[in-house]
Amino acid sequence: MNFKKLAFVLVAALAMTACSSDDDDIRICNFEGATWNSLIPTEDYNDSMIYAAYGSSISPNYTWYDSNTGLAHEFPKIWGNYNFMGGGIVISNKVGTDLTAYGSYEYELRVPTNGGYRNSKNFAVVHCDASNNDVTSITDTEGFPSIYFADGADHYFNYMYVCPTTYTLNVEKNGNYIASAIDDTATVQIKAFGYNAAGKLTGTSTFYLADGKNYIVADWTLWDLTSLGACNRVYFNMVATGTAAGSWGMNIPAYFAFDNVQVTL
Repeated sequence: MNFKKLAFVLVAALAMTACSSDDDDIRICNFEGATWNSLIPTEDYNDSMIYAAYGSSISPNYTWYDSNTGLAHEFPKIWGNYNFMGGGIVISNKVGTDLTAYGSYEYELRVPTNGGYRNSKNFAVVHCDASNNDVTSITDTEGFPSIYFADGADHYFNYMYVCPTTYTLNVEKNGNYIASAIDDTATVQIKAFGYNAAGKLTGTSTFYLADGKNYIVADWTLWDLTSLGACNRVYFNMVATGTAAGSWGMNIPAYFAFDNVQVTL
């Protein structure tokens, strides 16, 4: 039995119970429905909905808003542009359970499962900055994708479900022309930073996509976010250690997916 994982689930369950009451307005963003479907790129890679045309200075105007939770997102600015190449959160319904067939960057919007959490259709794919800058706070927001409450107020992020993309999982397990497969020295981490409406750091949380070769997440897994506290915005970053990191940043692709974000308003 994986006692580390069991302990995490028990602590998460207790934390979420502790922060809930009969008066709480608890809501979930699940990315399902016609509005969300319209935000899914047609192509697996380099779709004009999320990528600027080659040589163009015009950024894709890709944004989304969830009327149920009030969560919103727009691409972060990087290299003077707004482009999924530099980071962002895109809605997808693309799957690729065959790591050999779909485990490259040409299929960056696919997950290695049969769909979203509990086999739902849609989910969100996050592309993070791959510089492997293991920061303790977000002082320069360029390149850090985020989700936030559009009403400008502070609320609570309770949890979300996360999994690697097919591309990320394939490189973790099998390596590619840049990276070797995960070994016992390597970790791949997702980090979340909560900031309140006043711009102050409220809390952080770390999720391990991989912790050595014997612990590699391959399916939808709960990430408890209660340690972020009352906040307005959450920034995401990915970092790697050991053989998963290189001289120029992460060797592992800096992608992950999330679904079923529960918040308390």
